[in-house]
Amino acid sequence: GGTPTILPLSELARLLNFLTEVVDVRQLEEFTVEANPATVDDEKAELLVSTGVSRVSMGAQSFFPDELATLERLHSPEDIAPSVATLRRHGVGQINLDLIFGIPGQTLETWSQSLARAIDLGPDHIACYGLPYEPGTRLTDMRRHGRITPCDEDVEADMFLRTFDTLESAGAELRPNLLTDYLYDLAKSFSRFYDKRLGVRVIDASPESLRHSRLRLCDLTARTLRLGLSFLGIET
Repeated sequence: GGTPTILPLSELARLLNFLTEVVDVRQLEEFTVEANPATVDDEKAELLVSTGVSRVSMGAQSFFPDELATLERLHSPEDIAPSVATLRRHGVGQINLDLIFGIPGQTLETWSQSLARAIDLGPDHIACYGLPYEPGTRLTDMRRHGRITPCDEDVEADMFLRTFDTLESAGAELRPNLLTDYLYDLAKSFSRFYDKRLGVRVIDASPESLRHSRLRLCDLTARTLRLGLSFLGIET
């Protein structure tokens, strides 16, 4: 973790060689290193493979430059595909691409395109995360001072559902991972719809918006629970 590929080649080699001295990496089921697309080149890819790295998790995050700029990422969308190709060419066995939804300014359409472009690259795994606003980060500070506007909750929920649909259509095996945590956070954001006695309540909302919100929550809950049960081998 911590994107060690940002280190100069000599320092990265020093780190990985130290790890091979204290751990028999040949006995590991998996040896994963995080990478930023702008920090992958032939020399580093060769070094990773030679020191036993079997999986690279690359923080693609988005295929749109304005969204990457909001996240203050080092890379551009044009870096992602060549980096995947470089890792494949040097024999990295497993490649994961991280994607983030709920980025300020992101739309359902741009999220759908990022998903599609990631799938087209043929990674072995795609990890999709809702953007967190962690305490003490620049992003959270910008949000608090009104310099960025968080993604609309309804749009973010649609992105979550679109993720299910798109990956299922692509034949991906969905795993719970952080989806349950995301559902919990999303449910908290819909707190205005909850009433301890009645279960669902909307203040100053039309019957249609109430129906839409209830259906959204039901869909999110059902999909996540079904996914978790499937992962445990329980058919629904």
